[in-house]
Amino acid sequence: MIVVTTSAFAYLISLLLSSLLWLPLSSFSSAILLLLPAIIAQQAGRCAFVAIYHVVEGAITASIHAHERQQQQQRQQQQQLIDVDQEEEQHHERNLMRLELNDWSCGIAAGIGFGAMHALMLYGTLLASEASTLGTLYQPSCPQIPSLVISALNTMMFSLIDILLMLFTFYGMRKRKSKTYRHRQAGNVALGICLGIHFMATMATTANLLPGGCRIALPLLAIVLLTAGAYLQFGIRLTRFLPKPQQVL
Repeated sequence: MIVVTTSAFAYLISLLLSSLLWLPLSSFSSAILLLLPAIIAQQAGRCAFVAIYHVVEGAITASIHAHERQQQQQRQQQQQLIDVDQEEEQHHERNLMRLELNDWSCGIAAGIGFGAMHALMLYGTLLASEASTLGTLYQPSCPQIPSLVISALNTMMFSLIDILLMLFTFYGMRKRKSKTYRHRQAGNVALGICLGIHFMATMATTANLLPGGCRIALPLLAIVLLTAGAYLQFGIRLTRFLPKPQQVL
């Protein structure tokens, strides 16, 4: 819950940053120039959130190690022998504390927070405005389907993409901390692909500016979502997503 809440707050900060970046470009009519500030700001928000998470993770890990050293010193001072069952129980408790701090669970939680706030901005405002009016809203981009349905489909796919992008960011930022040049390069590639996927997903929505454009935008957005999932499965590979210490746990 802490990770979900703080990541949602990070998304709001990235929105504020994108608004500030957008102000000098507001006079341009190019869709790319108008969308780039939001893409860059959200990627910066993801990276900043994961960087802060790593700092907190390091502090918690150091606290666990300090607690273990303190217990060991107390046992040595008291000169008491602990039987095997009690030692295994304490080891199990320490592993449970570490088990919650893994890139899978926290990456998915952060993606849910990011995606939920994104969904609230994309769909919540439209739903609130439609609830207070009579009739059904249609758009030129999709005159056969109510606007609420189209927005719901877009929001669903963007929420799933947000989860995948946050997982890519966790993987890339973790690799960038490695001392190995090859691993750092793999982290840079993952972050670059994360930025590229977000750019493609955003550009897919520009088809809605055309009459009947939802027939193009929705399939393109679904393709981007599947591409992101395929990269997680075959590019990063699920078996090597976690760093080795977390894989052992």
